[in-house]
Amino acid sequence: EGDTVARGDLLILGETRLVHLDGSVETKKVKAAGEVWARVWYELEIEEPLTVLEPKVTGGQRVVYSLRLGRRLLSFFARGQAGDLVRQERAVKTILPGRNGPGLVELIKDTYQTVEWTAVKIPPDVALAKAEKKGQERIGLTLPPGVQPKTLRKSWIVEGEVLTYRLLIETEENIAVSE
Repeated sequence: EGDTVARGDLLILGETRLVHLDGSVETKKVKAAGEVWARVWYELEIEEPLTVLEPKVTGGQRVVYSLRLGRRLLSFFARGQAGDLVRQERAVKTILPGRNGPGLVELIKDTYQTVEWTAVKIPPDVALAKAEKKGQERIGLTLPPGVQPKTLRKSWIVEGEVLTYRLLIETEENIAVSE
């Protein structure tokens, strides 16, 4: 009790001793079973940028309508002009769902817009709130099923244009694994 163990360490050994009538002792291995409850630590690290690039529509727009028939794509109408840096949005409408599978006949509308990317500063408190939310979501994915955190330790640091959030999770769980 109280020892530090690593993955793969032998913690429970199954042996039985038989004492014969002549006084000799025979040791036999038997199947061992048991529970080993231990404190286990998990560490999550989440990085949030303090500067992000956001698109700003600056003018030109081009809309292209197409019809997809099976694997063939036919463009049949386009209007407008778009510059060099563009953002694309696609809307798809299935016309004949039919019994031959989805997407047999589709009407597709592609919208291309000229955009300019601008750097937007994110306040550290907003970035920290985003990181904490992501950390809470990842706890459930990190821990084994049915295990609840016993303690949480949070820390964060701002280095350059990145906020690094660390979450240390302590649990108490059965670590016994049969060989």
